[in-house]
Amino acid sequence: MFCCAYLIAQQPAATPDWRAVLGWLPTDTQTLIVATQPFVIAVRVEDEDAEISPIDTLRRFGLGRLDDFPPLYEALVGHTVTFALAGVREYRRFSGLGLGPYDGCAVIVFARPLGDRWQSAISGLAKEDWSGHTVFVLSTEREGSLRTAPDQLNLFVTQFGSNFLVTATDRGSLHSLLERRAGVQTDHALPGGLPEWREVDVTAPVWALRHYRHTYDPKTKRSVLSLGPMEEPDDAKAVGLVYNVQPIGPVQKLYYLSQNKQIDGVIHHHWEWKDEGLATPKVRRRAKGVAEVTVPTPSAAATGSFFLLLLSSLGYEIAM
Repeated sequence: MFCCAYLIAQQPAATPDWRAVLGWLPTDTQTLIVATQPFVIAVRVEDEDAEISPIDTLRRFGLGRLDDFPPLYEALVGHTVTFALAGVREYRRFSGLGLGPYDGCAVIVFARPLGDRWQSAISGLAKEDWSGHTVFVLSTEREGSLRTAPDQLNLFVTQFGSNFLVTATDRGSLHSLLERRAGVQTDHALPGGLPEWREVDVTAPVWALRHYRHTYDPKTKRSVLSLGPMEEPDDAKAVGLVYNVQPIGPVQKLYYLSQNKQIDGVIHHHWEWKDEGLATPKVRRRAKGVAEVTVPTPSAAATGSFFLLLLSSLGYEIAM
């Protein structure tokens, strides 16, 4: 099995378009981050006071949770990513501080073979055979979790050729991706008819989309908003959110979709964070149920606050 896996890892895989890769994601994917333009994986910066770059931060999230496993991440430093795509299905409860766990997967296509440094990093790791795919299995304690109740982070990694990496945080996500890649897809994650797609700028270096999940409540016999464990249901009629990345500047812009008639009030409640440097946002109706939200970010601290709120709105659970 190792010989076959090694030979596969030496051959470049045919590079699909990110749109084709989107069709492989599990159908219950609710959050999507896509880095469509090439970038180089950089050395991780541990300085908490470093200025937050929206572009660099979203690109990091587009790599899944690779940077939670330093030996793997460091083996990729200096490599150019052609495009990366990450999807999240479910956000999980957790203890302590930091970025919480979630179920999802990422697909990363590189400009050239990953080479010997990568092979050394995965050599000796636990591995399993999943229908002809060699899957490396890693586990670590989540940084920031309570010592009395530590959270375990898992990472499942496989390759489609020497330049094509797939990671997942749970078995179900990776199984779904492998099955959908191998078969004919009759249904899709985040289908093209969703209204959020009209606000996505696919020419942006990175962009993010969330389609809020609604579930049927048998008690009320109505569809209700289904959020992550730390999210507050402040808008039961929320539809989605789109952010096309922008460089650091005096404002940041996003699109919020909701059927709530008081959409302006919901936006002000969520994005007006004066204690953390964010002043009153400007709201412009683009269409029925779609609002363009412009958030003032006059300082580096304000940009950081904006990004925390953005990640929270995308579903990522962060405790500080």
